[in-house]
Amino acid sequence: MTHNVGLGMGLVLAVGFLCAVRAYDPKICTSFENVPYTRSVYRSRQEPYQKHSFWQGWQTKFRTVYGWQNEVNYRIETKQACCDGYEGSIQNCKPVCSGGCSGNSYCTAPNQCSCKDGYGGADCDPICSDCGKNEYCLMPDRCACNEGHQKVHNDGECLPVCPEPCGNYSFCAEPGVCECIDGYTKSEIDSTCQPKGYQADGEGKCFPICDAGCGEHSQCVRPGVCECEAGYSGENCRPVCSQGCPEYSSCLSPSVCICDPGYIMKADRCEPYCPQQCSDYARCTAPNVCECYPGYVATGEDGKCEPKCSQGCANGFCFSPEVCVCSIGYLMGPNKTCEPQCSLNCVHGHCTHPETCSCAAGYRFQANSQHICEAVCANGCKHGDCVEPDICLCHVGYQPVANESGIVVCQPVCQTPCAKSTCTGPDHCSCLEGYVHISPSTCVPHCSKGCQFGDCVEPEVCTCRPGYEQTDEGCRHQTTSTSASFADPTSTTTSIPLDGSTSTAAVSLAGLLQIPVPNCSRDCLCWNEYDELGPLNNAKCVNVCVDDHDKPCLDLLKCRCDPASGQLVCGGNEDYSSEVARYICKVLKPEEAAQQEKNDAAKAESSIAQTTSLESSSWLSGVGWCIAVVVLVAIVATAVKCYPKYYPRRVYQPDEAIYVNAH
Repeated sequence: MTHNVGLGMGLVLAVGFLCAVRAYDPKICTSFENVPYTRSVYRSRQEPYQKHSFWQGWQTKFRTVYGWQNEVNYRIETKQACCDGYEGSIQNCKPVCSGGCSGNSYCTAPNQCSCKDGYGGADCDPICSDCGKNEYCLMPDRCACNEGHQKVHNDGECLPVCPEPCGNYSFCAEPGVCECIDGYTKSEIDSTCQPKGYQADGEGKCFPICDAGCGEHSQCVRPGVCECEAGYSGENCRPVCSQGCPEYSSCLSPSVCICDPGYIMKADRCEPYCPQQCSDYARCTAPNVCECYPGYVATGEDGKCEPKCSQGCANGFCFSPEVCVCSIGYLMGPNKTCEPQCSLNCVHGHCTHPETCSCAAGYRFQANSQHICEAVCANGCKHGDCVEPDICLCHVGYQPVANESGIVVCQPVCQTPCAKSTCTGPDHCSCLEGYVHISPSTCVPHCSKGCQFGDCVEPEVCTCRPGYEQTDEGCRHQTTSTSASFADPTSTTTSIPLDGSTSTAAVSLAGLLQIPVPNCSRDCLCWNEYDELGPLNNAKCVNVCVDDHDKPCLDLLKCRCDPASGQLVCGGNEDYSSEVARYICKVLKPEEAAQQEKNDAAKAESSIAQTTSLESSSWLSGVGWCIAVVVLVAIVATAVKCYPKYYPRRVYQPDEAIYVNAH
């Protein structure tokens, strides 16, 4: 177990070491890319819905709903690739030499070739350590004889070859050339070697004579001929280094090289020497001359080498050649520049500094917000939403219209033209001064004091009906009789205009039609309760409350007109959600109306004739009749009010109800 744990830890450390080495590999360059991705965000939004009310109709309202929404965000991803001057995968980035390298060299850095092992010099020639005279280095550590030479033995020297054998006292000195040995010279007669130019020493040996003498590192090998010693060659017998000396050096003695002044020997080559050590990212390129690596430049008085970014590093610093690292609050953008970052998205704006949004042209910050910009409409946007600078989107029920100044504003739309009124809201007409509504789009003149026995034709202007005359106090019958009201005990004496006034005109209930009157604001002589089964068949008209003695009666302060049906709606609230009672106005049949007018005229004449006798009658009789009529009307109204509550009503099907409403 311990062995396995140790092995596992070793593998982890090895992988970590390799990752660390790769992270600092100068051949691998790192870039940053802004990559979009989608994420879900739980947010609120305003959802429109339709709400209906009797007075305002269908309206568009808004409610807050919550849900998940997708939005695009960005994250920074690190990309690695081979740096400029290298190619291949990041696992094996290889340098590129645009001019190529010779057969004995290879590319070790961008546009920099190095000799293979066993080769050296400017042309990367093969290097041999022990090639002798008349030999050349064929390949590393392998020598071959020069042309015209060959070895007598495999381990011997390369000797010149003469096709014809040389004679006595001669030898093959060069390929195809025979020369005499020391002390002999060729005869001019037969080219044989004859002794000459030698002298004997005291021991009986002969030595060649060189009259001019031989220089340093040379000796007289035959009469008049000096030759360099082994390891030396040339006219002045200079030392020879068979393997050659590297650049910036010279041969000091046989096979011994020495670097030129200002250079030192390192790894079989002479490199320039700088007494003052070069700074980081720099190298010594000449004696006492430091030069920055490619991609770096010397800065400051101390000449320190810093990485160079040709395009600059706004809002950041140059981390390595052509690689910028952004300052805190900035991230590398798609265009390779450091862009400010804002944790909150700048809506209709741009992040101009870290955590600082600036609105786009034509936008301004919303109230209590520094990152959400809303469009600005210079001329306002009443009844609409400013969706873009100076562009309003009108609300439902409004449309864009140019006003007198040429400015486009949102004005309400009324589908039905407004009569004697102006369109002040979607499908809502506001009556002109002196007019009142009889329907949402229709206004009629209003007379504040009412028009008893007449019609309101202009604001505060009444026109009396036929049979009535205009007086300072209003319209009255051309022949007034105070007793006509009590002539028929079966008649009602109450008229119900919406302004609460009453009139005393006798009406025969038998001649009334149970049909709705479209305008319930007109003077009505008789109101009859109405339900889904139709008008109730009661014999009496419902009384209108005038004082405490009229109860049970209709309190007009608790009633309102329903223009769609011409009905008077009493009780309940505005949306009729609680118990309500409805009433329609009864009108006379045409033939009964004519007969009623005749009866009214006859009664008027009769009342004139009986004026004297009535005046002499006791006032108690009149009071008694009034009390009797009021009690009778109250009893009838109470019966009519209570009767429908106990009457079994038919249940209509939905389609039947819709049909009835449609009519």
